[in-house]
Amino acid sequence: MRGNLVKYFILTLLLSTSAWAQTGDFNSITIFSDSGIRGPAYTEQVNQMQTLSADHEWIQYIHYGNSIADRPLAAMQLQDLAVTPTSLTVITGAIHGNEYLAIADQLVPHWADAQTPSVQAYLASGGVVLVVPILNPDGYAERRRANRNRKDLNRDWPTPGNTLSEPTQPENLALFNYIKAFTNVHNISVNVAVDYHCCGSGMLLLPWGYQRGQYMEPDAQHESDIVEQMFRSSFERYGRIGTPPDLLYSAVGTTLDYWHAEYGAVSFTYEGNYGTEKENLPSHLSWFDKIFNRLTLEP
Repeated sequence: MRGNLVKYFILTLLLSTSAWAQTGDFNSITIFSDSGIRGPAYTEQVNQMQTLSADHEWIQYIHYGNSIADRPLAAMQLQDLAVTPTSLTVITGAIHGNEYLAIADQLVPHWADAQTPSVQAYLASGGVVLVVPILNPDGYAERRRANRNRKDLNRDWPTPGNTLSEPTQPENLALFNYIKAFTNVHNISVNVAVDYHCCGSGMLLLPWGYQRGQYMEPDAQHESDIVEQMFRSSFERYGRIGTPPDLLYSAVGTTLDYWHAEYGAVSFTYEGNYGTEKENLPSHLSWFDKIFNRLTLEP
């Protein structure tokens, strides 16, 4: 009985400081806001992206800026350069540096090895996929939630509930500017966005996060429901699904709300399982397989 109580207490602490934890003392957050999964050195992450780009003409290595500690802000852009872009899917991970799940960085290597038909068809139809495996490289390298400025990067985006016109932190601002420039040049929008966090036992969070009682418009809700059903059919086990205020509590300035507010994207935050989420990689691949098939048919 005592052992079970200890486990429950630890799990409660982990959940209370997840991607949606209230901001506060980052020293305490650093201890418990943690995925329990250690990834390769950030230099290895960058090397892997560069190698994939060198080996596959449809994978571009994107160096879109530098962190406060001058680490490269790196992404992979999947694109058929012979086709005019028609839509953009954005996948991000480790905006909280110590919430690495071994998911966001493993998607593209798998798609490259398998030459996944759904991905190739989406690219051939004009779809573009931008994958940012480690959005907060300083936090990732130093095993901390925040960036070097001790700022929570998932409270720094211009969304309903704040007065920001752009992010204040360099890691976010660089991505903000890159995507805005790319979408403006090609006159396209972000169709789907998924941001990976830990730890919420497989929760899937939907807009809006900034205030209780705010929900998507009916058309947007319909599209979100379709992708949510794809999620349910891809995972054998998953956590609760709903808005952050309904399941946890409100948070202003998140990627979840930004992608939906700015681009009308079908936007999700996925809260992974502590220590074990990497075992669910096949389910995440299945989910994206379904998403890309739908985007190809109905861009």
